[in-house]
Amino acid sequence: MKVQFENKVMSSLLMFVDHKVTQKGDAYTNTKSNFFKIDSLFKDYHVYSAPFKQMVSDVSVTGSSTPTVMSGIYVDGDGPLFVGNSGFDSINYMQGQLYFTGDTDPMAGKTISGDYSIKDFNVFLTSMPEEQLLFETKLTLNPRTSDINVTTGVDSSTQTYPAIFIKDNGGRNEEFAFGGMDDTVINARAIVLGDSMFSLDAACGILKDTVRTNMPIIEQSNLNLNALGAFTGVNYNYTGSATGDFCFIDRVTVSKNVANRGDFENLNPNVFSAFVDFELHSYRYPRE
Repeated sequence: MKVQFENKVMSSLLMFVDHKVTQKGDAYTNTKSNFFKIDSLFKDYHVYSAPFKQMVSDVSVTGSSTPTVMSGIYVDGDGPLFVGNSGFDSINYMQGQLYFTGDTDPMAGKTISGDYSIKDFNVFLTSMPEEQLLFETKLTLNPRTSDINVTTGVDSSTQTYPAIFIKDNGGRNEEFAFGGMDDTVINARAIVLGDSMFSLDAACGILKDTVRTNMPIIEQSNLNLNALGAFTGVNYNYTGSATGDFCFIDRVTVSKNVANRGDFENLNPNVFSAFVDFELHSYRYPRE
């Protein structure tokens, strides 16, 4: 299946939300840690994970302190070792993971460390029902960056928070102009999960203030990703990639009236949650 307009909108919304919250909120912490081997989901790859996810990957983010976008690592204190050398294949910032290739693990028995920035809010795409995500998905609080006793990496399947989950809530095409132009309306929801009321209100406020602005639609060709969703050494720059078509954010609504728990078991009693609903408009010729 080829990438369709709806796919582009949702992935673009994820990057838009990630950039806005990280940039406007200074929502990151510079840190350093060791990386620890975890089970690999990919054949012929050796995976090492940080104790946190996600890492800042956007070099266009600036703030009170410049975020550290990891480009190299240290092996037994020596380095930096950059992607493309000694079996170092790529960096998956979304998962906080390093990928190595080779018949045998080129980093076996070695200590891997690196400097990077950890986001205050992770951002994911999801198709899960809100009730299941809020009440039946076990969420793990990202450890404090000052905790020097962390000695394990985060597994790929572990969902950490604070986090924002982006979900497609449908939409419609409405007649707009002669010649076949439609107003494509996309309804999307951000499910915001904070570790405090302060962080929840801050993130929701940033997203609410995006109303009546344009959200750029970013083409896949502008992203330097490999098949694993990892960056291969070429910097990701959101503002440099956000050119061309866009969606207009016509309405943003924040709600803290989460769904009725009903028969769901609440596995996350310490999570502060809210919904942020977006109404996006794009004027296009869908039948061309």
